[in-house]
Amino acid sequence: MLENLKEFMRTNHHYELTDYAYFDTTYRRTNWLPLSLSLFVIVFLVFLLDLIFSWNVVNYVVLIIAFVVLVVLPLALKKGNKYQSIVVTPVYLIEQQSKDDFVAIDFDEITSFKLTDKGIRIESKQKKIMLGLNLSREEIDQIIDILEAKGKTFEPEKDYMIRPVEIIIKDNHIRLRDISVRTDLDDLYEQFSNKYMMLTPGFIDYIIFRNSNVKKVEVLNDQQCFALHIDRFEVKEGHPENTKFDSIDAMDCIAIFQKVEIESMILQNTHDANVPDKKCDRTLDTLPEFLENAVIAEWKITKSRAIFFFATGVHQLKMTFSYSDVIIGWNKTKE
Repeated sequence: MLENLKEFMRTNHHYELTDYAYFDTTYRRTNWLPLSLSLFVIVFLVFLLDLIFSWNVVNYVVLIIAFVVLVVLPLALKKGNKYQSIVVTPVYLIEQQSKDDFVAIDFDEITSFKLTDKGIRIESKQKKIMLGLNLSREEIDQIIDILEAKGKTFEPEKDYMIRPVEIIIKDNHIRLRDISVRTDLDDLYEQFSNKYMMLTPGFIDYIIFRNSNVKKVEVLNDQQCFALHIDRFEVKEGHPENTKFDSIDAMDCIAIFQKVEIESMILQNTHDANVPDKKCDRTLDTLPEFLENAVIAEWKITKSRAIFFFATGVHQLKMTFSYSDVIIGWNKTKE
């Protein structure tokens, strides 16, 4: 089997099969084929004897029916012999569907992951693999670990598990080793980590900025970032740093937006509707002028885009921008 698989991977995927884990699931043989052939031999012998002794037991019609039922159909169904096994390599998940029939899917090309009553169905655009119920829990868990690290279980609540990993296979056992990749976000986090007791990338949808006052705006042009130093905001239940069963009031806070692209900055006079709106310069360096000592009146934030309304005096600034990442932090909470 392995020689056939190696040739299949070499021919169809230009991949040399060296490191792999082999999980044998089932082998189902059509055991009744020898029995059916033996029965036909008996029927045929009776037919010959019938011709000699004129018993009138087996005629040509009966012989033809016996041939179809006991020979033709069993041979046609011989493909029911199933060699089902799963092979895992650092790049491919492979299912052996019969003795010489294989399906291989690159982990990075998986588009669907579904639990069914027959097991786990994994699909790419054109291929499908079934992780059957005959796999052991340990075998399934090893495969799931790979899929979770690559984000191929498509579960938003497990996005935090997505990371670059090296897949190491030895003695039929799969082990993942995290690949350390330093990012700009890591550098940004370190820059502020010693200034705030709580500092967490993401989770901005758990923050309520209502009536938060911007004490200071810090612009980091080298990273295309700006940081809002805020007096307070509310942290909803469910934030990883909120261990209570209710919202908490955080004090001495910060919100850092990375790789910002300002789409628009519009200054509005809230006291005089006759004063036309003013389009402001869309550069980070202008932010301190408009945002320091402003109050956040409204906001709408998605995973990569934000709209803030900052109130200051008789004016309100509507700022729309995109960003790649955000870091939220604070130093203390109000008891």
